[in-house]
This record gives sequence, C-alpha cells and structure tokens, in this order.
Amino acid sequence: NAVIRWSGSGRAFHIDDTQVFSSEILPKYFRTNKFSSFQRNLNLYGFAKVRRGPDTDMYAHPSFIRGHQEAVAQLRKGGGS
Repeated sequence: NAVIRWSGSGRAFHIDDTQVFSSEILPKYFRTNKFSSFQRNLNLYGFAKVRRGPDTDMYAHPSFIRGHQEAVAQLRKGGGS
C-alpha cells in the first residue's frame, strides 16, 4: 500500500498513512517527524486542502502537478505560485 499518492488528475496528492509518513518519510527529508508541522509548511508554501470534487481531502498547489517538475521551482514560502 502507498503511503502517499497522486490524485487521478495529477493536480493533488493524498497521504494515506500519516503514521508511516511521519515516522519514516518526514525525518528523512525534513527536520521534524510531526505531521502537524508538515501541514503548517504546506500552508506556508500555498498548498490548500481541496474541499470539493474528485480531489477532496487532498493537498493541491497550482505549481505542484504530476509530470511537471519544472513548475516546482515556482513554489515560494509565503503563499501561492
């Protein structure tokens, strides 16, 4: 089973297993293992939790799209794209 996965549209992602994500993935790439800190950082970088449609309860950002690695360079702390 996946710990984290893209939505069908490729415009959002979902963390399926927050316990494994927090204990194994977060400490490997970030200075924390607290999921709430990761969520706070998502908000600081302009990610939003999708509230309606097929990507409901997933995190999305206009510059974070599957297959478009070049767009990730547009992510900036402090808000949107």
